[in-house]
Amino acid sequence: MTARMMNAVSVACRQQLCTTRSLPAVASRFSSPASTSLRLAASRSLSLARSAPCACRSFSSDASSSSSSSSSAASSTTSSDSKPAEGDQKAEAASSSTETKTPEQELSELREQVKEKDAQIKELQDKWLRALADAQNVLTRSQNQVADAKKFAIQGFAKQLLEVMDVLEIAIKAANEQATKTEDPHFKNLLEGVTMTQKVLQKTFENNGVIKFEPLGEKFDPFFHDGILQYDDPEKTPGSVGLVLKSGYKLHERCLRAAQVGTVKKPDANAAAEKKEE
Repeated sequence: MTARMMNAVSVACRQQLCTTRSLPAVASRFSSPASTSLRLAASRSLSLARSAPCACRSFSSDASSSSSSSSSAASSTTSSDSKPAEGDQKAEAASSSTETKTPEQELSELREQVKEKDAQIKELQDKWLRALADAQNVLTRSQNQVADAKKFAIQGFAKQLLEVMDVLEIAIKAANEQATKTEDPHFKNLLEGVTMTQKVLQKTFENNGVIKFEPLGEKFDPFFHDGILQYDDPEKTPGSVGLVLKSGYKLHERCLRAAQVGTVKKPDANAAAEKKEE
């Protein structure tokens, strides 16, 4: 649009120049004062017409330079604006290419995640069950230890009192043999007092879980029987207890003192063969 304006201005100046050039020739025909003033006006207009094209050219050059600078600035702004837009488009394209997955891929990924979570859950459950079992075992063991401590707390004391019981039994046995030979009332009263003492002590033992046992005729048990001797007795079962030398005692189910016993010996094979031959 600026170029069109410049062209129009230049055309108008050329027409004016042609008109002004013809004015002196017309004015020279007249010699009056009016003709003189006409000549001066013609010369002025001619000078203006000559200077107008130069001004138009400078104005057009300035306008073209300003338009070129504005167009370059606009192009730079558009290029600068287009660069971030192109970067955003590239980022969006990259993200869309990475995010675009098929339903089968998404389903397989979800299944893998579920498998991993299931494995973690199983591992944690196993650890929890083991910890719970260990805690329960510790609790049970501690309860058993406390119960055993209460149950067998008198074990040492009761074992020492067994010697007192043995002495009382021996004294009663000897006194009973002597009582058949004498009629002394004081001796009988003493024997009766010792017998009552032995019975009270025996009852006290039983109340506290100390029980006397005599394994006569039972099978030999090394946990409750202390074998002192062996002897032959064809009428009794070999390996059984045929003689009790000292009674045994148990504290609840635990052996407090093993019974001293004599066991029946197994018959010798050679001796049995010789008896058959005879």
